[in-house]
Amino acid sequence: MQAMIDALYLGRLMASSKGFAANAAFESRGAHPTAFIDTAEPLTYYGNSEGSLMGGAVTALSTEWRRAVLGVPSMNYSILLPRSVDFASLYSFLDKSYPDEQTQQLIFDILQMLFDRGETDGYVEQLTVHPLPGTPSHQVLLQMAFGDHQVSNFTTEIEARTLGAAVHRPALPAHLVAGDPFAGLPSAGTTSRAPAVLYVWEDPHTPPPPLTDVAPAGGIDPHDFIPRSLPAAQRQLDHFLTTGTVTDVCGSAPCTTTVTGAVHLAHPTP
Repeated sequence: MQAMIDALYLGRLMASSKGFAANAAFESRGAHPTAFIDTAEPLTYYGNSEGSLMGGAVTALSTEWRRAVLGVPSMNYSILLPRSVDFASLYSFLDKSYPDEQTQQLIFDILQMLFDRGETDGYVEQLTVHPLPGTPSHQVLLQMAFGDHQVSNFTTEIEARTLGAAVHRPALPAHLVAGDPFAGLPSAGTTSRAPAVLYVWEDPHTPPPPLTDVAPAGGIDPHDFIPRSLPAAQRQLDHFLTTGTVTDVCGSAPCTTTVTGAVHLAHPTP
């Protein structure tokens, strides 16, 4: 919660003409100093992973920015932790004190009441069109990495459903998963100014995540490069943060690492 307050004040310092822009440390040197920060441009937010988990919460609270891109987004730590490779090494400590797995799940659920104060799960209802008092509405673009080993896709899907996000379709290649994880959610279309929009990005080297509460282990982990390293996704987020419109960069096909305008990255051996 302190970090969220710090981020809000940092945003205010960046957005105000009396903030960083008025400080000589943020000006070019010479006879005619020029501020490095153009406060005439609107402030926006872009965060990945933890910056997305907490970024949704701080965006819901912000009066400084109205648009946010949440990369590999998530919420609800109690669901995320058992499904993340980042937490797997800590189970050796948890198992010693609480060997019963049902007890472990109960602990996660109880802890969630504390997590709610500092992550998106506690603020998602106020993130877009039902803002907190004195706070403007916001727009968010969710960019998900299918099969993410660190941030569970299931928590991303829960966030998208809670927001009623518009989804790019087809979201995934045919027959990759059973059914439609996004059934009932509206389609994004070629352009969208919806309060929340979700694009799912997939790499053929990454299989679907397991349905049980364990961390994915198959294939490569797309977390650190999909979609943030793909030029098509970068163009999409830049256009959205600048204009508030989400453009379809994938056409009538699912978004993959081989989509037009993207690059197919070299993958390490699993």
